[in-house]
Amino acid sequence: METSPLLDRYKGIVSASLIEQIYEVAHSLAGLQVLHVNTTAQGGGVAEILNELLPIMGELGIQHDWKVISLDEASGYFTARLVDMLQGYDTGAFPEAEKQVFLEKLRHAVSKGPEYQADVYFIHDFQLVPLAEFFPWMRPAIWFCHVDTAHPTPSAQQYIRQFLDPYALTCLE
Repeated sequence: METSPLLDRYKGIVSASLIEQIYEVAHSLAGLQVLHVNTTAQGGGVAEILNELLPIMGELGIQHDWKVISLDEASGYFTARLVDMLQGYDTGAFPEAEKQVFLEKLRHAVSKGPEYQADVYFIHDFQLVPLAEFFPWMRPAIWFCHVDTAHPTPSAQQYIRQFLDPYALTCLE
């Protein structure tokens, strides 16, 4: 069985039985190709997680790649408003035109078709939730929402929910 010096660094922080479970699951997944998709390569929690995770998975024989989808500044206003609404702040209703412009820019950012083939796609960031809906080749997919969604506004909740059906699993923090 493959071992990972990088994973073994966590011995003493987590139980030895958990490390063994990770090794067992990793062994059963050896050869799997995974693609992580998010919006930033550095300066954020997702980037920090992926910078640690990918080398460990490589040592365990699970190929993890990472694609960053850059969004333009104009998209920043929409996404800033959306994150506020997901966290319970009422910033008013989404103007439909603003939402459609953002969604079209997101489609265009990925529209070239499957640049990367993977066995499973991990979609990080609340902004990218539409991807599995827009691009069926990006399935099976798992969506991670890395923001507090304990008290979303109804309109933010409705916006997110419309894109969740294609996901095999959704994870909210």
